[in-house]
Amino acid sequence: MASPNEDWYSHLVAQSRNDNIYTLIHSFLTPDWEPNHELDFVTVRESGLPENLKNVPANHLSKKLKREAYCFPGNDYLLLHNYQLTEYLFYAKWARTIEDFEGREFIELCYVWNQEAQASWDEPPAYAKVKSPYNKEIPEPLPPKDFNEMDEKEKSLAYAYELLQEGKNREMALLYAIVGKEFLDMNRIIFNGQTDTVLQDIIRQMIGYNITAMVFAWNNQFNLAAKVDKNYIHNPVVWPYLEPYIIPYLEMLMVKKQVDYLSFLFSDAAFCERFFPHHDVFISLFVDDQYEIKNMQEFVKIINRVNNAQNCL
Repeated sequence: MASPNEDWYSHLVAQSRNDNIYTLIHSFLTPDWEPNHELDFVTVRESGLPENLKNVPANHLSKKLKREAYCFPGNDYLLLHNYQLTEYLFYAKWARTIEDFEGREFIELCYVWNQEAQASWDEPPAYAKVKSPYNKEIPEPLPPKDFNEMDEKEKSLAYAYELLQEGKNREMALLYAIVGKEFLDMNRIIFNGQTDTVLQDIIRQMIGYNITAMVFAWNNQFNLAAKVDKNYIHNPVVWPYLEPYIIPYLEMLMVKKQVDYLSFLFSDAAFCERFFPHHDVFISLFVDDQYEIKNMQEFVKIINRVNNAQNCL
């Protein structure tokens, strides 16, 4: 039987209880990493273990390297046995590679989320050196409109968005969104292409429609969402400004498994090109699980957000 060190990736997958291992590896480690030794290669810190794992049995520790021979960068490290990893992988929130004082590299499983974990989540180290061909110039966000200057019905959009962001009371958010849509419909702005002020007003209005569409989709009112999003989603002129708002809408539609409607949106060649990383995720999730991902860096970020959102939508 081959040593786990020869294919540590497959070994961790085999030791894992569920598919979260792929997130752990691709979001926090580099799949081309290789142990530069023949010892066991997964460590934990006693001080960071959750309560249910704190009493580490002796048979869970490496037999290839005794504790008295450790030279890790901390006195509370434990080297786990390569075939006793299941529970430690299951409860790990993130991971990183470390090096001991003899230059040997190991994987450290971590159980407390911190700034380093967040930074790795935002920019997975496996793809840190890969420049995405889909990165686009996005205009500076518009300054927020003074809440006190808003019409009472317009404020409903702010209330709906706040509930959407918090992920709570979606029925109340729906009521606010309906009122907000009435305000938007009654105050439509026609773009004449002459002044930036008018364009800014239009962008704000389109953002309002996007909020409304998202709340409708959140409440499984997909026909209403589609009627609303047609105000902006097919217009390439506003995509650079609305991209930060369209992206979570597409991800919500993925969470809600709106395959037919997403197929329709991505059938527009220009839209597909503008949001190609999301097209990658859509095809991989719903059409062809053997699809060759064009941009793994963006794919991992999006798939993580979609998977996490399933728990709250």
